[in-house]
Amino acid sequence: MDNFIFKNSFCAWIDLLGYGAAFYQNDWDLHASESIKNLCRIKKLEPVLHSISTPFFETLFSLNDGIIRNFDIPQKDALMMMQWLVDVLLKFKVINDLDTSNGFYGARGVITYGLRAQYRDFDTIGKGDLIQTSNEKREEYNKTRIIYTPNEMQMNTAFSKAYIIESGGSSKGLLKNRIHLDEKMLDKFVYYINHAAPTQFGLTD
Repeated sequence: MDNFIFKNSFCAWIDLLGYGAAFYQNDWDLHASESIKNLCRIKKLEPVLHSISTPFFETLFSLNDGIIRNFDIPQKDALMMMQWLVDVLLKFKVINDLDTSNGFYGARGVITYGLRAQYRDFDTIGKGDLIQTSNEKREEYNKTRIIYTPNEMQMNTAFSKAYIIESGGSSKGLLKNRIHLDEKMLDKFVYYINHAAPTQFGLTD
């Protein structure tokens, strides 16, 4: 049987609202004025979109107008877990406030819990790994990475759930400019507080 690395994770998927419309309406021409406006929109948000507070446990991925914040849950550090959740919520508010003040639509987010299974023992492959060349040239070629398989995103059920829930949009009852917490995520959050640091925080319901 293959050996897999399993991790318990929380994942936040945050998506800018109305971002695709400009591209649809301009036949995906990135030079169109509305497309440029969209690029400027995300550029202004970049400092907060790409900011994290728990680098020991969190990995952030930027995917066009969406942000994935994956947090591998530590066994004995409830405080760090709390810090991560507070940071996600506060940063989400800053993103919304900044984006709407610039005349755009803000963001919608979902935070979920799930297992992730790492099934590859590498996360990137460089050009030099796939061609026959000298060791010296291989090192130079490998500066260009051509396959990305991030460990944290290999069969990440928390991300999958967050993405599917958010994609349902208003038709599934999600509100605009809001972040939604999966009930299973809250249950697990309380569970890890009670098992990691009950003497520090007391039992939490």
